[in-house]
Amino acid sequence: MKQPLSVRAFERHPCLSTAWPLIRDALLHPMATFSNIDPVGSCRPALAFGLVTGWIGLAIELSSLRASLIDLSTRFPEAFQNIAKTIPELLAKMPFSDWISPVAQDNVRPWLAIWVLGFPCVVVTLLATCTAIHVCLRLLGAGSGGYTATARVVAYSGSCALVAWIPVVGDLLALGLVTVQQLTGLPAVHRASVGRVTMAISLPFILAMVLLGVVSIWSLTALR
Repeated sequence: MKQPLSVRAFERHPCLSTAWPLIRDALLHPMATFSNIDPVGSCRPALAFGLVTGWIGLAIELSSLRASLIDLSTRFPEAFQNIAKTIPELLAKMPFSDWISPVAQDNVRPWLAIWVLGFPCVVVTLLATCTAIHVCLRLLGAGSGGYTATARVVAYSGSCALVAWIPVVGDLLALGLVTVQQLTGLPAVHRASVGRVTMAISLPFILAMVLLGVVSIWSLTALR
């Protein structure tokens, strides 16, 4: 299997100048790019790529959320004034309140703090996603390429987070792209059917929804 030039160039010299061609190919030519990803080799460059694009994606989502809240605060100023008074009071009761409370009253610093502190969450999310998908692939008999192959495809599919900035359709476009990327790359590296890979990708999401439903029902029952 001969990898695309952009993937080979990035893995030889992981840097910004080699990342842009890879991002371009992953977004504009997802099937041609992901169908030829090599299942063997180091997954460190791929994981680094996934972490950086995931962190940028988090910044995009936070910026969109902040813009939406600012828009709502101009439409419903009284409701947001009450919220603005309540949040600092709640935070004052938390550990590290001397540091948190001033941040909560600032317009920009809380978002920067969330973004910076969100990096460990990006790390955990990426590794958990790779592990969950690979475990499901193994359970369905479709993980012959090994964990490294799964991690490489999932990490490179993080490029889809960069289209979330597009108004209205950004999140839907990102969801569609990651689906195409993973349903092209995972069957190729594991030599498995698209049906089994689809089930493996869907299974963690289904289990998470079931778990969320059970927790929600338990919480409502406990509150009664």
